[in-house]
Amino acid sequence: MRNKNLSELSLTELNGKEKTMKTVLGAYIGILSVLAVMIILLFVQKQYTIALPLLVVLFSSSIIVFTSKKQLNDVKKEIETRK
Repeated sequence: MRNKNLSELSLTELNGKEKTMKTVLGAYIGILSVLAVMIILLFVQKQYTIALPLLVVLFSSSIIVFTSKKQLNDVKKEIETRK
C-alpha cells in the first residue's frame, strides 16, 4: 500500500486517519506505561538483570511516541487548514 501525501487525502480520510492514530498512540502509551510499572517493581525487588534491559527497551520505544505525535499533529493541521 502506497502512502499518500496528506494534501491528496479527502477530509473524511484525514478524520479516519486521525482517529486511528489517536487510538493506536493511546494503546502504545498504555503498553509503555505498564512496562514502566513493571520496571519499577523489578527495581524494588532488586531484579536488575531483568529491569535494566527493559529500561533500555522503554526508552528506545518511547521515540515512536514522539514521532507518532508529530505525525498526528501534521494530520490535525491539515484538517484545520481545510475547515
